[in-house]
Formats: sequence, C-alpha cells, structure tokens
Amino acid sequence: MSLLRPQRHIADAWWRVATRAARIRILSTSCLETVLVAEGSTDAFADAGSDTHRIVDLAAAMVTVPAAGGAVIDVRGRPLELDPDLTRRWSGVVAATPRLAEELAETIRGTEER
Repeated sequence: MSLLRPQRHIADAWWRVATRAARIRILSTSCLETVLVAEGSTDAFADAGSDTHRIVDLAAAMVTVPAAGGAVIDVRGRPLELDPDLTRRWSGVVAATPRLAEELAETIRGTEER
C-alpha cells in the first residue's frame, strides 16, 4: 500500500487505511506510485483526502491502471474524470483491482464493513 504523507485534517482517514495495510510505502511521487500499481509491484496507492492531485498528476494512471485490470476512483467511489480545469484537485484510490479500489475508498470514508 502506498500512501501520501499524513496531514492533520485527514489523519483519521489515513490511519484507517494504514492500519488495514500489511505494509506502507510513502514515495511522494504520484506518477511513480501509480505505475507501481499498474505493473504489479504494489497493490494500491491512496490519497486519503488531501485533495492535492491535479489531472496532470494522474492522467497516465487513468490509462495504464485500467489496462492492467485495476481502477482509478475518487474517495466517493466514482471513476476519475478528465477535467480541463487544472485548478481542480482530487483525492482517491488507484488499485490493482476494482474491488480493492472500492474497499479502500470505503475505508477512507469510514463506511467499510468490519
């Protein structure tokens, strides 16, 4: 599991994800982290609510991850959409499978089944 560094305003969501993961990696480079998901080195990358990503940070993941059988979704579980507004920010999950993506989004939202 690859996560962004925790920030105060998303600490609860970050810890919910971190405590369910077997191992945490924090590289702080979204493009590399999503490529690692696409090629199978890591199961998922999540931004637990910092809203720091722009579409240019994730455009490659929108092609490579689904082509590898994975999913790119926002924290509400919706597919990430292209938006020409480069000021728009995003938080969500890039995962090796659609099921894992939804499970992580539910964990971030605090709605996961226990």
